[in-house]
Amino acid sequence: MKKIICMILVAALTACMLSGCDLLSLADRVQYYMDTLEQYMDTLEPEDTSWQAHMQYTLDDQLVDSFYALLEESETLAIAGEDMQAIEEKSDHLDELYMELIDQNQIAYVYYCTDQSNEQYSQWYLHSSDILSQAESDYNQMAKRVYLSDTPAKELLFEDWTQQDIDMLLLHDEKIASLEQRNAQILTEYRALEEDGWEENVVALYNELVSNNNQIAQIYGYDNYYEFGSKISFQRDYGTQQLQQMRQYVAQYLAPLCRTSTDLFYEQYDKLIGQDQEALLAILYDSYDDLTHNYLDDYIAQLPASASSAMQGMFESNRVVITHSADAYYGAFTTFVDEMPFCYYGPEYDDTQTMIHELGHYYGSGNYEAWSVPIDLSETHSQGNEWLYIRFLKDTIGERVFACMEEYQIMYSLSTIVTCAMVDEFEQMVYSHEASGTLTLEQYEALMEQIVEKYGGSEFVGEYITDIQSYWKNVVVENPVYYLSYAVSAVAAMDLYLIATEDYQQAKDIYCTLIEDGDGEQGFLWNIQQAGLTGPFEETVYQKLAVRYGK
Repeated sequence: MKKIICMILVAALTACMLSGCDLLSLADRVQYYMDTLEQYMDTLEPEDTSWQAHMQYTLDDQLVDSFYALLEESETLAIAGEDMQAIEEKSDHLDELYMELIDQNQIAYVYYCTDQSNEQYSQWYLHSSDILSQAESDYNQMAKRVYLSDTPAKELLFEDWTQQDIDMLLLHDEKIASLEQRNAQILTEYRALEEDGWEENVVALYNELVSNNNQIAQIYGYDNYYEFGSKISFQRDYGTQQLQQMRQYVAQYLAPLCRTSTDLFYEQYDKLIGQDQEALLAILYDSYDDLTHNYLDDYIAQLPASASSAMQGMFESNRVVITHSADAYYGAFTTFVDEMPFCYYGPEYDDTQTMIHELGHYYGSGNYEAWSVPIDLSETHSQGNEWLYIRFLKDTIGERVFACMEEYQIMYSLSTIVTCAMVDEFEQMVYSHEASGTLTLEQYEALMEQIVEKYGGSEFVGEYITDIQSYWKNVVVENPVYYLSYAVSAVAAMDLYLIATEDYQQAKDIYCTLIEDGDGEQGFLWNIQQAGLTGPFEETVYQKLAVRYGK
């Protein structure tokens, strides 16, 4: 019997789980795409649809009926407790059918992302989310009845469950299913919002989402969803005191570097001749397979054989969709289908940098049981791969182009860490607020303004980091309580780059160790430390970054 409590919270948030979406972008990028998008779209070949062979949406009444028939049969056998072999076989088969429901939900979500205007795809996603939410609830209610019975099969069925798992099972309420189903609808409504009145409509949906999430958390005995999501959905293995210390380090050491790094990037960029500027923009923003030189293939080829083979598998097995449709979801992510990773790249997200990011997820996910890798660790897999790629370019592209490329990545990563630290603190305040779920746009913006002061003030943040008052509205509905994962992993990934600048081979070995010798049950901190990286709660890593990049 699987521990499937809250698995739906993972499965239904595919947009953020293992997500690889770009966090920040420069004004140059916007202008670049405005100037070149029309010409680029005219040259595109028809999109490759071979990925659909792995993504057949077949959810029907027969599968659902089979799940519920087996659910009833499993409960009857378990409570009788007479035939242990039959009980185990039925339980295993039930788990398999449940995983099929998860797969169908993920398949539906991918199709929905490829064309958000397609009514059939939207219905697939919402219908499969409803089925999955209800199936999870009914499964847990059955497991609760079995656990509360006197059956001798309890030891067999619950041998892998922790006391926390049991406690949550006993607290599970059927109301959770309807709350999760509504959350899936909120996502589709959010993505369909028109520009007119957008901010007010986002706040209305966000208030409902916050209220729903807090109700789920409180059913399970937590004060709010920030606490519940961090511990249960994201499996974070650190506490409030460590988090507060990290925020202090980010504000003290990294936020000031954003000015230095941004100024240096533009200074270096302005000194490049036109041809070198074009080369830099191509490496940063062009489709990975439209470059005059395919740096991605060269990078993959020089990695250790296990990593190289795993990443190449994404292309060779067609477990990837790359779409340029204007109606598609603008983002990139990695999910699981048939217990194997599968990658999605939306419009403007098939550039080499994003491709490298998702390949880190793909490689990392292939070494873990589906949905078992902590998200903080998964994001270290992806961002670590980005930094190894940057180090690879040092010996591949011209010196001045590389220096500018490196500074861009430094600027981008520092801004990412600061931005995500602010968003995370904002979400903690929102979910724990005495009026959570009822705040106005003005109240939300006042909370963020209060946070921004710790990181240099609104003028500094707006000029050197991001328009934070616009930014939070674009992420908190789709990805609640997620953005801390980008921050903690980015610190660990930058530590990996510090090693790579001294010994590239050692850094590659550390990266492979992090993935191939990892243990999801041990959590994020154990995994990065056993691989040889400094954790994001140690002041020493911030001091090293400040010395290295405080030019």
